[in-house]
Amino acid sequence: MEFTIRQMQENEAKEAASVARKAFGIIGYLIIRKPTLGLVAVSDDKIVGGVFYYTKQSGDKKIGIVSFLFTTPECQGHGIAGRLMDECIKTLWELGCDAQVSYVQDDNVGSWAAFEKRGFVKTSLIKSIQALGFSTAIKAQTIFVETFMFCAGADFYMALPDKEETKKYERCYASVPQIVLFALINMLFLWNVILGDNDPLIVAGSFGLVFLGIAAVGWLGTLFTRRKWHFRFTQGGFVFSPIMAMFSFYPMIGGWYPDKYENTPTFKRDMAINSILIWLFLIAVVVGSRFVNNVVLMVMSHVAVVYLIFRCIPVLPFSSYGAGRVLQWNKIVFLAFAVVSVLLVFVF
Repeated sequence: MEFTIRQMQENEAKEAASVARKAFGIIGYLIIRKPTLGLVAVSDDKIVGGVFYYTKQSGDKKIGIVSFLFTTPECQGHGIAGRLMDECIKTLWELGCDAQVSYVQDDNVGSWAAFEKRGFVKTSLIKSIQALGFSTAIKAQTIFVETFMFCAGADFYMALPDKEETKKYERCYASVPQIVLFALINMLFLWNVILGDNDPLIVAGSFGLVFLGIAAVGWLGTLFTRRKWHFRFTQGGFVFSPIMAMFSFYPMIGGWYPDKYENTPTFKRDMAINSILIWLFLIAVVVGSRFVNNVVLMVMSHVAVVYLIFRCIPVLPFSSYGAGRVLQWNKIVFLAFAVVSVLLVFVF
């Protein structure tokens, strides 16, 4: 396929945004606005892909932001996304940026590999502060108000001009501390539930059992593969989750992720098995609460119901709760679990 990469013209912004929304689906229509800067891939005088970017000044530092990268479904697999990323990163360095940042959804295998190949690392707020200074890091972390801060399952990526220097700020993952963090942070967002009629200690303990159960059952799922896995608590949604906790419950994402990614059917199957076992665990909790009159199980069921509802929604920001992995592997299996979950939550 022949295509050219060039700067987006002002009169092409509307068309490029429209193509991006179609590529990102429902979530694209909600969050993608008309861009001001970008590169487009053009084939036969039509925009078939693009990448939006912009810069922010913070004191004496300039931050480059790689925003939305997209290609039309029919044009994927021709190297367009890679070329767009290369040109975008090159352009931002030429603009004198001191760092580049972006975010990637946790199970977006292709984007993960693409950013890491080009010198980006997953980083944390603390490590980005170490790299950029407090005010610049905070500004860099909060530029994704419409996405990263509200989108559960998103990871923050950063690159410095020196690739070896960048590696110093890569976020490290030790599974046990990440599991504890995953459970504790979510338990902190239970204000409205803890203020209910039940004993706060029972509520907190019951919720903790659900989160630890998710981690334990997910670990069992990793044993069915020959891959190395680690548990990771993602930072995306760190603004929306506590806000939603005032009214309901919007858990942050934590799960088992392979150390190496592949774009193969076997890889998709392994990811799906991990998610399916957790799905079965949640179903078992809800079914158990219907037949056993136990306060701990009833409170656990409250969280499980929320997870089951979210797992029936395969689009961002909910796909990271497990629906995305199952749907990518087998649509029929996803539909079967979704139907069972809906019946269990709303009928029985």
